[in-house]
Amino acid sequence: MHGSPEKGTNATGVPVLFPQENRKYVRMTVPQQSSPFFQQLQLMNGDRGFLANLGGFFCVSCMMGLGNLFSQSLFHQNMAWLLGPLMVMIGLYFFVPYFILLLTHKRSSEG
Repeated sequence: MHGSPEKGTNATGVPVLFPQENRKYVRMTVPQQSSPFFQQLQLMNGDRGFLANLGGFFCVSCMMGLGNLFSQSLFHQNMAWLLGPLMVMIGLYFFVPYFILLLTHKRSSEG
C-alpha cells in the first residue's frame, strides 16, 4: 500500500491529497460531472487564454470606435453615450467567463 495512491472521495469537489512513492503529497482534483453552468462558460470562452481575450476586446473596441467615427462623419451623430455601456458589456463577455473558469480550475488545458 506504500506505492499505491489512497482512494478517497470528496463530495464537495475540494482538492484531495494523494501520497506518492517519495512520501510527498500531490494535489489532485476529484473528477466530477461538469454542471451546465460551467459548460456554458466553456462554450462562451472557447478555450481562449487571457491574451486572446485581451486581443479580442481590443479589436472589438477598435471596431466600435471606427463605427462611432463613421457615424459622426456620415450621419453627424455622436454615439459616445452608447460606447460606455457597450464597452462594459464587451469586457464582461470577454473576461468574466475566463476568470470564473480560471478561479474554479475548470478551464481545460488540452489543446
